[in-house]
Amino acid sequence: MKQIAILPITICLLLLAANAPHAMADEIHCSLCGQIISGQYMEYKTADGKKLSVCQHCADTKPKCALCGIPTNNRAGGGKPALCDNCRRTAMSCDRCGHLITGKYVTYRPAGKSEIRVCERCEQALLKCSVCGVPYKATDLRRSPNGQIWCTDCLAKAKICNLCKNPINGSYYEIPFLDGQWCADCFEHKLHCSTCGRPMDEPAASLFDGRHVCRECYKTSVTGTEKLEEIRDELVPEFRKLFGRPVHPPPIRAVAASELRGAMVEGEIYLPEDEEGKVPIVREMGLFRVRDGVQEILILDTMPEDMAWETVAHELAHAWHYQQHPMSRDPVIVEGFAQWTAEQLCYKTYHRTTLDRLRNREDFYGLAFRTMQQVELKDGTRGVLKALEENELPSGVGGY
Repeated sequence: MKQIAILPITICLLLLAANAPHAMADEIHCSLCGQIISGQYMEYKTADGKKLSVCQHCADTKPKCALCGIPTNNRAGGGKPALCDNCRRTAMSCDRCGHLITGKYVTYRPAGKSEIRVCERCEQALLKCSVCGVPYKATDLRRSPNGQIWCTDCLAKAKICNLCKNPINGSYYEIPFLDGQWCADCFEHKLHCSTCGRPMDEPAASLFDGRHVCRECYKTSVTGTEKLEEIRDELVPEFRKLFGRPVHPPPIRAVAASELRGAMVEGEIYLPEDEEGKVPIVREMGLFRVRDGVQEILILDTMPEDMAWETVAHELAHAWHYQQHPMSRDPVIVEGFAQWTAEQLCYKTYHRTTLDRLRNREDFYGLAFRTMQQVELKDGTRGVLKALEENELPSGVGGY
C-alpha cells in the first residue's frame, strides 16, 4: 500500500508571511545570538507555538532552516541541510536516497515490514518490484528470466515453477500427489503428460496411440503384454495369502488407449471426455471384463511400473471377486474391494509410491476404498469377505 503526502511547508510559509520587522524594544534578547536587540528585529512563531525574536544581523547572516525557513544556529554539514531544532525533531529522510524530504513523498507499507518513505524524485526514477510495487535501488533488485523485476524479499518468498524455473507472480497450479507447482503460462500453454498430468516442454516419448509421456513417468514405464504377465504372476500367490482362496488368473493384454476406451464404452462404463474429445488423462488404466463367458484383463500399455502394479492388482481383485461371488454387484463394494485389495498387495510387494494417491482420491474410487477400510477396521478381513458374499455393507458403515 502506498500513500502520497506532503510536508506542511505551506503553514510554515504563512507563518513567515506574518513575521514582520519590529521596532526596537527595551531589553529584548535575540533568540539566536543572545545579544540585546538594538534597532529593528524579526519575530517568528514556530510550528509548535514558540515565539522567536531575531535581531536583524542574525536574520541576515544565520542559515535558514531548509524546511520552515526560520533562521537557526544549526549549520549544514555532512551533506545534510541546516534545520532548526523544531524541524530537526520531525524531519524525514527518503529511505532510498537518504536526502531530506522537503516536498511530496510516498509512503509504502509492505506486509510484515516497517513503512518506507520515498521522496518524489526517487518515486519517479527508481525501478519497482513487480510483486510488491516498492521502488528499490538497482542493487536490491533481481530480474527473472521472464523479464519481471523482483526485490530480494519477494524473491525469497516466491514459489518457483517446476517447468520454467521462474518465480511465480500471481496464480499458479498444483497437481494432486505431485510435488511443487506450475505457473499459469506453463500449465495453460504447454503439453501435458497423459499419465501424471504435469506440463512439459517436450515429451520423453510420444506413444503409438497418441499419448505423450513425461520423463518422470517414462523412465520406469512398463511396456508390452509380457511384462504385465510377469506382474500378474507375481501377484497371484498373494491372493491365497490374503484371502485363503486363490485367484484363477485371466489372460492379460497391454492395449492402446483407444482399445481400452472402446472396451469401456462397450461395457457401458462412463468415461468423461477431455476438452478435445480424446482419451481422458489418468482416469481409467485397466479393465476386467467377461465376454461370452471368457474372462480377460486389459491394461493400458506403457505406464509407470508402480502404477502398473496397482492397476493389475485392482483388476485381478475384480477377477477374484467375480470368480468367488459373481452375483455381487453393489458398485461401492465392487470398486471399494478392488481398491482395498490393490492397496494391500502394493504395500506387501513394496510397490508403494502410488499408495498416497490411492488412499486420498476424492472421486468415487477413493470414497469406495475408504468405505471398505471402515469395514476392515470394524470386522477385519473376514468382514470384508462377508460384505462381498452378502453384497451388503455391515450396519454402521456408510457407502458412497
